[in-house]
Amino acid sequence: MLTLQIVAVVLAAVMLARALNLILLMRWYAKPKSPGEVIYLNDKRVYFTAKGNGSPTIVFEAGLGSISAEWWAIQDEMSASARVLTYDRAGCGWSELVQGPRTSRQIALELKGLLEALKIDPPYILVGHSQGGLYVNHFCRLFPDDVGGVVLIDPMSPDDVRFRQELLPRVYKRSGIDKSSFLRMQGWFSGFGFLRLMKPFFLRSPQLAAYRSLPPKAFRAFWNNLLTPNTPQTALNEYIQAHDPRNMVDLKNSGSFPAVPLRVLVHHTDKMRDAIVRFGDLSRGEAEKVENLWQDLMRAHGALSPQGKIVVTETGSHFIHLTQPDVVVRNILEVVQEASQA
Repeated sequence: MLTLQIVAVVLAAVMLARALNLILLMRWYAKPKSPGEVIYLNDKRVYFTAKGNGSPTIVFEAGLGSISAEWWAIQDEMSASARVLTYDRAGCGWSELVQGPRTSRQIALELKGLLEALKIDPPYILVGHSQGGLYVNHFCRLFPDDVGGVVLIDPMSPDDVRFRQELLPRVYKRSGIDKSSFLRMQGWFSGFGFLRLMKPFFLRSPQLAAYRSLPPKAFRAFWNNLLTPNTPQTALNEYIQAHDPRNMVDLKNSGSFPAVPLRVLVHHTDKMRDAIVRFGDLSRGEAEKVENLWQDLMRAHGALSPQGKIVVTETGSHFIHLTQPDVVVRNILEVVQEASQA
């Protein structure tokens, strides 16, 4: 009898947490906050922030499951000397979920549609972080004449499947490279409101260390996006599509990457290797295999353009824009200058 009562109390607590989480998220989602605005494309809401003036326009493409708020501080800094656009991809942040496969082609076409709807004329300086780099890569091949320059930050490679193919299953699983299991777990925890209850624990976790540097308004947007069930659902869709061989073939067959100024910012090898050892419980040799392959895949982007340059940062974090924003800003401005002189 006591066991049944305990089970009933636990179930009631779970349902209460789920209901409270959904109510709070609905209130947050229903009223997109400044500094951005919304526009409706194909009857779906898209959240964006446009600041500054001039040409070319700098356009940011966030990483997997991430939102524009991560870039607001950099956008504010750069908007004094350039026009800058950030936005939330469909299904993330304050942008509505779009049904169907989230291929890199589809996301590139949606970005093109947003730019046209906002009447922002090319050329564009495209900045892509992580999986956002894959989408920038595809955009550049589809619309090469629109692109004035590119900055890729720890970019995801079209050949990312090599991690699974070349690493031992145990190493691949513990390295943190595979995001699918985490996204499924995030979806389950966010759906039942457990992430909100575990906020104090998550805020102390090393994985969120880079995000704690965000300004309060940006961090609140980041945190609510993390709690939203749509986010892991969308991110998992994007992740699966990005690793579908058909997506890779389509990207490579979409055309040539334009010969424009290109910077590829990559994390520090030694520091990242040590982080993989620490958090993945791998040996130094195993972590080196992961990191060496990761570096090879990222650095290969430098050959996309004859004007490509590799920039090694001092951070061991994948989130270079949060840990070394000054390096990101400097390289974007260099690309803007080079593009303006072309």
